[in-house]
Amino acid sequence: PNIFIVFKGKGDFSNYCKDKRIHKIYLKLKKKNKILIVKKYTAARYVINRSNLIISMPFSTPSFEALYLKKPCFFLDISNSYKNSYVDAKTKNFVAHSFSDGERLLKSYLNDKKFNQKFTSYNFNKIFKNENLNKQDPIDFIKEKIF
Repeated sequence: PNIFIVFKGKGDFSNYCKDKRIHKIYLKLKKKNKILIVKKYTAARYVINRSNLIISMPFSTPSFEALYLKKPCFFLDISNSYKNSYVDAKTKNFVAHSFSDGERLLKSYLNDKKFNQKFTSYNFNKIFKNENLNKQDPIDFIKEKIF
């Protein structure tokens, strides 16, 4: 598929590239102009607003923020550490627990508009059901729930 990756990590990208597998993938993507590395201090909203699909580490704020904005998103739990978590049990096609499951969700969200709409809406309703959203900013909503 025609994919362009915007990567925003928690740390400097050079730290990720210490893993030879990641560095090799990065070099292939860079050679084909398929990746942009944004600085760690770049606002997640900037990336979310410009993306068609958000993929995050479990259970980081960007995917919750994207879902709140009704943007397609999912969590990628490659280590399978969060199987049967509260979010996993409550949602569908919102947590991938392996590389192959992540690849399946990636293809489904990008290529199947009905799948995309169905599960974005379903997961939004499961996570934010009965919340008085009042067009509140997602970050303010998340802060309010945490604090």
